Amino acid sequence: MQQVLHEMQEYFSLTFFSRSPQHVRILKKHMEVSILRPSSTRWNFNIETINRVHENLQPLINCLTEIQSTSNADQTTAEATGILKYLNDDNFKFWLELFHQIMPHVETIYNQMQSQEISVFKANEYITNFKTAILELRNSKYCEDPSKTLMAEAKEVCDCICVDMMDRYSSTKHLEAAKLLNKKCFTCFKNEYPTEEIVLTTEAYPMIDKEKLETELKVFYCRSDTHEYCTLIELLKFILENDLDDVLVKLRN
Repeated sequence: MQQVLHEMQEYFSLTFFSRSPQHVRILKKHMEVSILRPSSTRWNFNIETINRVHENLQPLINCLTEIQSTSNADQTTAEATGILKYLNDDNFKFWLELFHQIMPHVETIYNQMQSQEISVFKANEYITNFKTAILELRNSKYCEDPSKTLMAEAKEVCDCICVDMMDRYSSTKHLEAAKLLNKKCFTCFKNEYPTEEIVLTTEAYPMIDKEKLETELKVFYCRSDTHEYCTLIELLKFILENDLDDVLVKLRN
């Protein structure tokens, strides 16, 4: 499926249409949107590609059919025929539909995990919700395809996605370490000491001395001037410029 989509992306966005104004004209005749240009920097690019192919499957078939029947170039006819073979293939349609159902859940957790305010508890909640959604799809009637081979492969794909997601986010405790130095949390932590967050942080980074970390954080939370920085780089600069690194060392000792 991934290989097929990659080939379709290359055809639609780079080679097949871009080299021919006539192909572009026919594409626009049948579709209001184009297939997106491949990107090596956006991991979720295939989400949009799958959605557009799924939503415009028949217009794409009509477009390629017209090009196939009107072109005088053998290479163009062969390429159009090759893409049409994919678009009309029942196995391709099965996987296109399956991934069209999976990808909204992928996009949701992708966006959720981008939040700067995410906590280890929220991250675990998002992961659990994602796994539940994929397993529901795995056990749905859709994966009970008449073809035993397709059914087994579909269930295996869902299982692999769940396993990969759990592996990718097997350790989320490090999120609490970032939270401890989040400027927006300083006032709250000054009044309600982040005991649980510190425990999770030292579990994630066992090389950190818990008592020394607590001593240093108390200094940060109580000093109003440390509340003014915007980034960790600015905080580090503040520490160095005010010789707080020496003070913190003495506190630890």
